[in-house]
Amino acid sequence: MSVRFFLVVNKQGQTKLSRYYSLKEQEETPLNKRVTLEGEISRKCLKRKENECSFFEMNNNMIVYRRYASLFFIVGCDPQENELGMMEFVHCVVETLDYHFQSICELDVMFNIEKLHFVLDEMIANGHIVEHAKIKIVEPLQMLQL
Repeated sequence: MSVRFFLVVNKQGQTKLSRYYSLKEQEETPLNKRVTLEGEISRKCLKRKENECSFFEMNNNMIVYRRYASLFFIVGCDPQENELGMMEFVHCVVETLDYHFQSICELDVMFNIEKLHFVLDEMIANGHIVEHAKIKIVEPLQMLQL
């Protein structure tokens, strides 16, 4: 599965974490376009009702999102990717963060941003999902805390 970007956004539409992956140098998104893209995506996710599906296409990206408490976890991937597989990946990320933080919240994201980047680095390499076992992902992080 190919991931182009991963975002964590709060209910006010503020981006708390953004991580971009590009397979080719030409696909890399410039910084000014990233801010615009994040704003458009977060506004669209915030506007959607609970009875609407959690994925849609936008700017040649398939956007898959899930809301957990006050945070939206958003993944941008190739349009031909399996939407349900990506939703399961988002759920796996949240479960892993819950496993480490004992219930992830916005404050954990703000004060432990490097740990979130570490978890994403363990799960995604060059835009491809490489690991989903939460114990294997969190184990190196726990070793670093000793």
